[in-house]
Amino acid sequence: MRLLGCLLLLALAASGWSCGKAEAPAPKVLVIGMDGATWDLLTPWMDAGELPRLRALRDGGVFGTLYSVLPPLSPPAWTTAFTGVNPGSHGIFDFFRLDPDSMKAYTETAASRRVPGIWTLLTDAGRKVGVLNIPMTDPPDPVNGFQVAGLPHPDSVGYAYPPELEARLHARGYRLDRMGEALIQGQEGALRDEILDTFRRRRDVALDLEREHPDLDLYWVVFTGTDRIQHFFWKFMEKDHPFYDPAMAARFGDSILDVYRGVDAAVGSLVDLAAEQAKASGRELAVVVLSDHGFCGIHRAFRPQSFLKHPTDGEPPITDVYSLETNASLLYVPERGREPGATRSPAEHARVVNDILRRVLAVRDPQNGLCPVVFGAKREDVYRGRYVDKAPDLVFLAREHYYLINEEGDKAPFGTPAFSFNAHHDLRGMFIANGPMFRTGHVEGRQSLLDITPTLMYLAGETVPGYMEGQVLTGLFQDAFLARQPVRRDSSEAQETGSDEVDPIRLIPYLQ
Repeated sequence: MRLLGCLLLLALAASGWSCGKAEAPAPKVLVIGMDGATWDLLTPWMDAGELPRLRALRDGGVFGTLYSVLPPLSPPAWTTAFTGVNPGSHGIFDFFRLDPDSMKAYTETAASRRVPGIWTLLTDAGRKVGVLNIPMTDPPDPVNGFQVAGLPHPDSVGYAYPPELEARLHARGYRLDRMGEALIQGQEGALRDEILDTFRRRRDVALDLEREHPDLDLYWVVFTGTDRIQHFFWKFMEKDHPFYDPAMAARFGDSILDVYRGVDAAVGSLVDLAAEQAKASGRELAVVVLSDHGFCGIHRAFRPQSFLKHPTDGEPPITDVYSLETNASLLYVPERGREPGATRSPAEHARVVNDILRRVLAVRDPQNGLCPVVFGAKREDVYRGRYVDKAPDLVFLAREHYYLINEEGDKAPFGTPAFSFNAHHDLRGMFIANGPMFRTGHVEGRQSLLDITPTLMYLAGETVPGYMEGQVLTGLFQDAFLARQPVRRDSSEAQETGSDEVDPIRLIPYLQ
């Protein structure tokens, strides 16, 4: 009998019972991404009562700055957020990748990501997940639940899992984000309405899918309209912007706020529904709101390639430096054996890279005496991991209100911005965490996108894989929750995914 009793106690303990009490299940987790959201806008709008649901989450939870990757571009940023590793490990540095044989730039896709996303890890652990519109997830992964991929979309099909979900989305009028938009004079209203319409259709689908899947362990939704509207309509809102026009501001000055008002209401609806579902299943609800980077207006443009081709520093010109897209924060220096026709030896390549870094960090804008970059480094000083060789040779972070643009030719190195969008990414993103397991109030520190997936794995009650570079943000949690659900971390290595092969995918211009 004593042996039978011991066996019974062991069985009860294994099934989650101890001393007659059920062990509390892990929380249901709702993650809402607001692409490009910044406290610079959120704080005054929250305090003015414009964003009541986000304000309630902030005031009732813990919040702070969430630092992006270098440079703060959406593809490496979101991929870092959902993998817990830096671009040198997951292999995504930009919207594009270079085929060294043809020297053509191809759109990056999820197929070239080399580390699994959190949804794959949770699926393998028997958990149910829902994923909607996270950038750099097309093609979607097979998951226990559903996944609707975010931009870029190499094609207009094959973006949902399970595949039959795609037809239902099409029937509901779901719209994919497109790339290559431009703010055309006289068509400002049409672009604003397109961004708002795409957001509203996504909001409706996000709620429908949440209702259809009440038993999700993790639901991660990203609203990208916040980023897209800010790129093009910032100049109508910021009075100090060089292209501010009072008459146009009267018509379009609230465009960004209108998108945030819509997102605020959508956040409220998603949280309310998740709270009902969590309560019905006897679980707590953890809500995390985050952005992949911040935002600020563009007042000045710096053209690194033009500066190097037509130097103003008295040093020799360098004529073959290139960037894969309009953003010149990432520069490549041709090297023999990598780019066709390149003649620089590895030693000469290293010397030129060092020279460019030194010269760009020393250049000054003749208008104000400022350097247009606040940080610059070689790839090996920024990234780590087995895919660092895929990275650009040089990485720069623009000074606030500057944009490093890939405009070659005879244009002056410095000038007033003369391109379609008028605001761009900042390193400082945001986060809010709300739920009974979290502390309250503002938290200082260097919370990073690297920390998101380890923290979400912990919230879901799972072991954090040892290969993840980020940490569980234990400082966000109540002591009682940490005692009830200790952090578990193993020594596992990442399961290899993806491929470096270049797929025959058409080139998609990014925000030309």
